[in-house]
Amino acid sequence: MTLQTKPALHRVHDLDSEMAAYYARKEFKDDISAYLQLRELQLDAQEDEDYYLAKSIGRSMRDIREKYECEKWDKQISLQDN
Repeated sequence: MTLQTKPALHRVHDLDSEMAAYYARKEFKDDISAYLQLRELQLDAQEDEDYYLAKSIGRSMRDIREKYECEKWDKQISLQDN
């Protein structure tokens, strides 16, 4: 005979909040990485004098950047630059 138990409700809520925080951190990290890659592509496009492409890449960068608070974003970007 197997005994099936239900998880305590507070544990489920804790797990939900922990998973949400984990995925938010992962998304932020992935967005930082994508932004930095786009920045390199934008610089390359500018060097090649392809300003239309550079502007298009800039819009994508802005879309990523605007998802986050300015201070948090700027702090993380400055850490990556060093």
